[in-house]
Amino acid sequence: WATVKSKNGGLCNVRYGTKTVSFMTEAGKEYNLDGNLNVSEEVTYYGNVALNKTVTANGSKADKIVDGDSTTLWTSAKGKGDGSEIIVDLGEEYTVNRWVLETDGSVIESAEDDPVTHKKVMTADNPRNFSLSYSKDGKKWKEADRVYGNEQDINDRNVTPFTARYVKLTLDLASSAEGGTAKVEELQL
Repeated sequence: WATVKSKNGGLCNVRYGTKTVSFMTEAGKEYNLDGNLNVSEEVTYYGNVALNKTVTANGSKADKIVDGDSTTLWTSAKGKGDGSEIIVDLGEEYTVNRWVLETDGSVIESAEDDPVTHKKVMTADNPRNFSLSYSKDGKKWKEADRVYGNEQDINDRNVTPFTARYVKLTLDLASSAEGGTAKVEELQL
């Protein structure tokens, strides 16, 4: 069991393992959660609106990034990570104020030594630079958020609320591995 006390009220996001629960809180009120992240008080839950929606992307297994299973993943085409786009059609308009990108986090040892340190270089398949954009019609896009120099396996980001039917994840730099791929487990909205 865990207790969350809301200082200011608003949206509360709690993550335990691979599960996340989001719910609205009132200022000064306490909320009790069990080991399955069930809240004992009556709350309004917010879920992942991208779950099992239609996805288009280059690479393979594009639908895996919205299947709700962090053990499956999408991999950008080899050497084609820079500029890769993943577009999710939510089917209808939703207001989004938070997004989560879960990545593989695999570490790869380079075949050659670094010329300065003379040691093997360790790189990861986590996307390094990426952005999230949104659109009502799938044609005109506005950027909602951008991440530079990422080294995290999980990026949990709050954004200025936007309303859209389509969201696009653009991988500007696929990974720290030269010519490498990016591996994305889940995109949640």
